[in-house]
Amino acid sequence: MPHKFNDARRDKFPKAKYRVTNCPEYNESLRRRGDVTIWVSDDVVKKWASPRRKTRGGQSRYSDLAIEICLTLRVVFRLPLRQTQGFVRSIAGLMGMDLVVPDYSTLSRRGKGLKITPNRSVSDKSITLILDSTGLKVHGGNGWHEEKHGTKKARKTWRKLHIGLDPETGDVVASKEFRRKSDLLTSVVGVGPKTAAACLAYVPELGSLTKGQAAAIVGLAPHAQDSGTLKGHRRISGGRREVRASLYMAALSALRYDPMMQAFARRLRERGKPAKVAITAIMRKLIVIMNAVLKTGEPARASVS
Repeated sequence: MPHKFNDARRDKFPKAKYRVTNCPEYNESLRRRGDVTIWVSDDVVKKWASPRRKTRGGQSRYSDLAIEICLTLRVVFRLPLRQTQGFVRSIAGLMGMDLVVPDYSTLSRRGKGLKITPNRSVSDKSITLILDSTGLKVHGGNGWHEEKHGTKKARKTWRKLHIGLDPETGDVVASKEFRRKSDLLTSVVGVGPKTAAACLAYVPELGSLTKGQAAAIVGLAPHAQDSGTLKGHRRISGGRREVRASLYMAALSALRYDPMMQAFARRLRERGKPAKVAITAIMRKLIVIMNAVLKTGEPARASVS
């Protein structure tokens, strides 16, 4: 072959070699990954007990904050309810706090109807504000059509965004339009501020798409792998994986707190679908609901009982 004659004169690039030269520091960094450091503030201890009610009825022993903290630790460390009770009790013992930990049945009963309010702190102190004025590229199928078929170039493919970010909390504090959209997205059960920020940053065209486009743009549209009479597995691929990673955690939260999503996942499991397929289907539902919320401009109706 002709290229073999020039093989001796070709530039040779040596293979890259990666060696860890700071072994003690590297080993210590790996050990620190397993550290469990939890700090409980004095405000949590003061608000652990439920305030005394002034109307008729039974008196709650634990506040919503106590239940929320226990269930948050359960989700983070993936613990069953009984192990969650023991874990929180051991933390209280190690810190020398005299706290009565809710039992597992109380966590199960109170967690079903627990309403979690967004934690947006309002402070009169000065904060560090990061300002950014950037352009957002609107992606979609138009670019492919322009390159393949020579169609007319779409107008307004860029959007200008001015935001102010608090680096300590990660909250967007100086963008009215961004805050308005973020409030609409967080009205969906399971969607938090970080998932809303990821969707608005990576999918700026959200709110102007159809159901299929919203699912396909984040890679949640199943692709058929059929050939003739062979029916292959349906798999998701492509899309914007950063949004898909955030939607996975949002789907787990929605599966825990939204009865509508629980019933939907139950129907899929009864039809023999694996648990991961049910979670993926919930992720698709969430992005479709979020697209509809931004399109209508109305918050999602809460379905938590």
